[in-house]
Amino acid sequence: MSEDLDFGPVTLRQVFYIEVDGDGRVHVAGTCQPWVSRLHAPINEGNALVWLLDDPKVGQELDAVHFDGTAVQRRVTLPIGVSKAMIAADDIDEAVITGIPEGATVTVDGVALDGFIGGDLVLTSATPASYAVRVEQWPFLPFEVEIVAQ
Repeated sequence: MSEDLDFGPVTLRQVFYIEVDGDGRVHVAGTCQPWVSRLHAPINEGNALVWLLDDPKVGQELDAVHFDGTAVQRRVTLPIGVSKAMIAADDIDEAVITGIPEGATVTVDGVALDGFIGGDLVLTSATPASYAVRVEQWPFLPFEVEIVAQ
């Protein structure tokens, strides 16, 4: 951490900090007095401390936010569409999950779809079943849907 930190007037009572990794995941958040800030170092190797003058309002849910390089942002769910959540178990009717970004991790019932590069995912079923679909791509919150074939 740089020794030339300037947190403003001496009357400032506290500064806010977050510990982030290279992807912007927030692992630790807290406050301290400005003079103490020079003594802090990241808890985990490879992480960085980011000092903020304004309260980032991180709270206890560190996985609900990310640091975008300039500010703490709330994570939002991936903007993905689903044509329908219930299909006929006839191997013809289909549910289409649209807008899956390239590079996202897609799992069906916990099993990753290797080779899926993004776009639309079409689900059909020949037998009655329930399929838990999850799409993840940082910094978005995971998207989850259950498709039921009956």
